[in-house]
Formats: sequence, structure tokens, C-alpha cells
Amino acid sequence: IGYGLDFSTFGVPGLTYKVAYVRGDNIRTDSGDGQEREIFNQLQYVVQEGVAKDLSVRLRSSFLRTSDNVRENGYNDDGNEVRVFVEYPINVF
Repeated sequence: IGYGLDFSTFGVPGLTYKVAYVRGDNIRTDSGDGQEREIFNQLQYVVQEGVAKDLSVRLRSSFLRTSDNVRENGYNDDGNEVRVFVEYPINVF
């Protein structure tokens, strides 16, 4: 499930926010079926004009939680992370 908000409606073009909840189950492990769930928040700004037009900066925060048997079998582990992405498109041709 997810939700997105475009802040151009509020007078800030180029600014967006997204939040999502992802759930997975029936993860087959040696000790039975496991589960995992993740929540992520993402704020992004894309420069609208000027020398840096189309430059985007994205800040993403995510939280992953897994069931005990998933962690025990080395499939995946709980974790929290914050990432910053900077993208600048370059037209080569």
C-alpha cells in the first residue's frame, strides 16, 4: 500500500513525498514460513529551472522487520537505513 503527495498543489513545484508499506509472507525457510514487512518514506525535489534544471535530490528512509525464522536462516535481517540520491540527467546525443 502506498501514498504520494505532489507539493506543487501547495505552491512548491518539484517537491514530492511518498510513503509505502510492503508486506511479504510465505518465505520458505528451513524452520517454516517466514514474514517480512517494510515501511519507507521518500522526499524528493527536482530543480525546475536554471543551470541545475532537472537535478533531483531524494532522501529515503526505510525500516525492515523480519520474523525470527527468516533471520535465523540468513535470508534477511532487520534493518533501518537512510539513503540520499542525487541524479542529474546528461544528454549525450
